[in-house]
Amino acid sequence: MTKQEYIDALNVQLRDYPADFRSDILDAFEGHFQEGLNAGKTEDEIIEDLGSVRDVAENIRMMHGSPEHTPAEESYRNFRNNLNELKSTLKDTIRSMTDVMTQTVNTATDIVADLTERTDSVRNEETGIITGAKTIRILTHKAVLDTLIEPGDELKYEFVSKPGLFSKILSVLTVRQDQDEVSFNVSEGHAYLHLSVPQEVAEINFDISGGGIEIQELSLNRILGKTASADIRLDRMRTGIITVRTSSGDIRVRESSFSQLEAETASGDIILKMTEGNALLKCSSGDIAVDRHLGEELTVSSASGDLEIDPVSVPVINMKTASGDIELHSTDYPSRIELSSASGDIDCTLESRDYTAEISTISGDIDLESDIFVNKMSAHRVTAGDGTGRVSIHSVSGDISLS
Repeated sequence: MTKQEYIDALNVQLRDYPADFRSDILDAFEGHFQEGLNAGKTEDEIIEDLGSVRDVAENIRMMHGSPEHTPAEESYRNFRNNLNELKSTLKDTIRSMTDVMTQTVNTATDIVADLTERTDSVRNEETGIITGAKTIRILTHKAVLDTLIEPGDELKYEFVSKPGLFSKILSVLTVRQDQDEVSFNVSEGHAYLHLSVPQEVAEINFDISGGGIEIQELSLNRILGKTASADIRLDRMRTGIITVRTSSGDIRVRESSFSQLEAETASGDIILKMTEGNALLKCSSGDIAVDRHLGEELTVSSASGDLEIDPVSVPVINMKTASGDIELHSTDYPSRIELSSASGDIDCTLESRDYTAEISTISGDIDLESDIFVNKMSAHRVTAGDGTGRVSIHSVSGDISLS
């Protein structure tokens, strides 16, 4: 079979996919052939490295879905987003924006420090004690609010508002109690809210825009919250269900246990450290890092960010990113592990060898540690191991390492 016959046969196998999608795939293979020829390989050698046309088509369907389940516009958009060039451009852009924002924040910090003495005499302070509350709600309207929630013998609040850098408006706090539920509503300006919370409180809800919220050392049934740009931090918590979302803030959970955690951010990062429980973590352009986690199931996904999970003891793991890299170190029995990246590299370390792994990449390389038993191997597809666990590792253009 010649190069052209191989390309034509692949085109036939992909005939049900959109034309633009097929064109990009075929162009990639044309480039692969040319690279091989430039390196001194024959067309037959290149075809042997790639594997059969049918195997290549199956890999493409595995990573992009069957054409009948993948709308044309979505398939094309997904493939375009998987290109390595997008990852590089996106990260360079974010890095440049970060530099500009850092300079801006530093300048603003200097100005604020200079104005502190002048604004210190103009402030709004309020304190109070609430009894009988089991649910706390924190809401803001056009306000930047920094909130600290920690244990106490009674539900006590301390509220402080000062004129902001760009506004002389003082924040206004409205406290309302309806039976066992109390709400703290903050409007306008920039303020600080400190809550001391007794054991009777079982649930905390919040919906805030800017600032930040930190909850520490509490035992709760539930935390439900969302922010626009405010960071969310949970430290040394014992919680049933946690559901938190933010548009551009970071989410950090440290030394905490939970039955279920759902954390989502658009452009911020998600960081878990020394945590326990089932977790679903999702972000668009940010990175996700999990350090020393214990649980039954962990699902992690990002569009363009990197995913780093090291080390964890979780039998069921699903990690997926379009243009980011994946790094996983698992110390547990791999009951079911699925790793997928379109253009990023995948580095997987499994301490247990009780698994059977299906590994494939279209244009990347596959590297296996020498003691891993190999059932079947070609240049871009490998079946390794003979254990009971199921491991699936796939990348379109990235390299794959399994140790």
